[in-house]
Amino acid sequence: MESLSTFVSALTSPKETFALKKKEASFRKGLELVAVVSVFTAISGTLGILLMPDSSQAKFWAPLFTGAQGFSGVAYFVFSFLLGVIGSLVFVWVVNAISRQLGGKGTYTELLFLSLLYGVPIAVASPLLQLIPLVGGALSLVLGLYGFYLWFLTMKETHGFSFGRSCLVFLVLLAIFAVIGIIAGFVAVLSAIGARAAAH
Repeated sequence: MESLSTFVSALTSPKETFALKKKEASFRKGLELVAVVSVFTAISGTLGILLMPDSSQAKFWAPLFTGAQGFSGVAYFVFSFLLGVIGSLVFVWVVNAISRQLGGKGTYTELLFLSLLYGVPIAVASPLLQLIPLVGGALSLVLGLYGFYLWFLTMKETHGFSFGRSCLVFLVLLAIFAVIGIIAGFVAVLSAIGARAAAH
């Protein structure tokens, strides 16, 4: 596991930190960091549902994990953790695959590891910032935008991409998600029509 100073350096001196840590990248280290991020995300999500049952997040997820004994925080935590791990690994794989098709020379392991060096502190700090009255949401948004900037630096260090090439990767990624969203929406509409027809 990386030290606290490494995570701090990834936020305060990202270019130097990414260049220094790139040669230390391994899948095991990347997986450890993914697990850390997923744990904090699952904890904050579970607490959010328990403490704010009227939030949109709670209204969407709570019914899926509510049984005779009420809402199961443990079940939601496990689900959220697994979804975080699998989702992170797949997301980075897709980004790396697109990057390689566009001429990138880096590896999946490098991209995964470097992305999590700043992903861990952002995942930990973001929900804590939101607890600050009045300005918490704004601070969390600023941190998220800074994380987006760090993503561009990661792409540059991993694949040698310029800002424009990194933007192209991002646009391709958006296009893929848009297509998936359209297909999912189309399937949902067909399912709803079929259910309504069966009811009549």
